[in-house]
Amino acid sequence: MPKQNIEFGVLNIVAHPHGSGVYRSLLERAANKEVNFWGDMNAAIREPREVEKGVIQSEIVIGTELDLDAPLIDRSSLEQIAAEEADITISSKHLYNGRVFLYTFIEETHLLFFESRNEFGKTLSPNRAHRIFTRLFAQQLLGNDMPYVDVTVVPEDDTLERLLGLDRLDRVKIVLQKPNADVNDAEVQEVLADLETQGAKSQDISLARAADSPRIVLNAANYLRAKVAQLNGYVAAAGRMEDGEQFSGSTKEYPKVIRVAIDATTSITALALRVAKQTRIGGQQSPSDD
Repeated sequence: MPKQNIEFGVLNIVAHPHGSGVYRSLLERAANKEVNFWGDMNAAIREPREVEKGVIQSEIVIGTELDLDAPLIDRSSLEQIAAEEADITISSKHLYNGRVFLYTFIEETHLLFFESRNEFGKTLSPNRAHRIFTRLFAQQLLGNDMPYVDVTVVPEDDTLERLLGLDRLDRVKIVLQKPNADVNDAEVQEVLADLETQGAKSQDISLARAADSPRIVLNAANYLRAKVAQLNGYVAAAGRMEDGEQFSGSTKEYPKVIRVAIDATTSITALALRVAKQTRIGGQQSPSDD
């Protein structure tokens, strides 16, 4: 086949508390459990497979749950017919319009890379992937013996700078969730220590421009919180651009997209593994190929 692009999105997975093996346990416990995430769309993940030390791959499986009591529409006549009148057998044992998306999870960085466009052209948006894993990792589903989990959609690299760089910055909202304790980053550790000193798992900061000020300018402490929040929560901003046009947006609205060309000789699993290991996120570096 000719070369085509597939796309990957990225989620940051943060468990509280967490120790050795907790993320693998979460993925194992969540496997084969089905959640509704959008309208009549359901999702599940298959059993995780360790493909290298500290690297897990598996699949997100999505399909439509049909209402077996609802009438069908005959496409030739556009008339309603009962399901038992159709020349097909519909069963609650199946999900329909099935789609499968590979994911790769790096335990060291807690980053989950997933196909947002697969080789068949099917798509899974980052916000829907976020909803799927948030629901799969919910304690109500996995049990109270499992840790609390935060899931964040990783934004494009320059999103925070674009938001905070509005010509007139009128409002800023920083929603900060407690980051992973073992992230080897001095800025993350500073923010984490500040939260832990106060016994807090999250922090919300809202700033509004004073009438006599040309724009909001974050101080060093709040800029640091915003940097950490883009991967652990989100940052929203509103104001006016240089041409005077109003603008509002958040880091959630600009998810990172990694586009990679493939052809008939490409192994999707190997390609996904390479992308996950070589992509730098927020100053972190996933384990490199040996």
